[in-house]
Amino acid sequence: MITEAQWQSQITDLAHFLHYEASHTHNSRFSEPGLPDLILVSEAQQRVIWAELKIGNKPLTKGRLSPRSKRLLPGQEDWVRILKACRQEVYIWRSGIDTLEEIAEILQGKGHRDVESIDESAAIGSTQVPISSFWKGKDFDELAAAQGVYPIDDLSKLSKDWPEDTDFDTFFDAVRSARD
Repeated sequence: MITEAQWQSQITDLAHFLHYEASHTHNSRFSEPGLPDLILVSEAQQRVIWAELKIGNKPLTKGRLSPRSKRLLPGQEDWVRILKACRQEVYIWRSGIDTLEEIAEILQGKGHRDVESIDESAAIGSTQVPISSFWKGKDFDELAAAQGVYPIDDLSKLSKDWPEDTDFDTFFDAVRSARD
């Protein structure tokens, strides 16, 4: 059976091959617990991928109370939920279940499986949080229509409330002095 370190090495090598930068906290004893194992970043694809690596069906860790600080420490389940709520791209990749070919397709933007909730059944296999339409850009016409803003076709509409006795130089001087 493959170890988690070997699994991580295979995924990191694949990510580098596909032009991703990869980061892993080497000594997690000094880090917040539960943070996903890998952060993969592709400048070319403008993507950040958080990946939790597991061996087989091993479950995600749950949060726990710190005996020293009496603070609730997040577990892997918590981090996946938080990252999902922040509309981040999060995967749980399991050796023996997910293949490097499937992961390569995900890294290349060709495939994923959306999940709505993270529970034990959803946490098995490649899971990815769907990105909402909020992050998909709108063109200017769509944005203007959504906000009820339309192009000005008559310049006199801009100056209808402008005092007639105010000239541009007076206005400009007032703006400049307000900024100083």
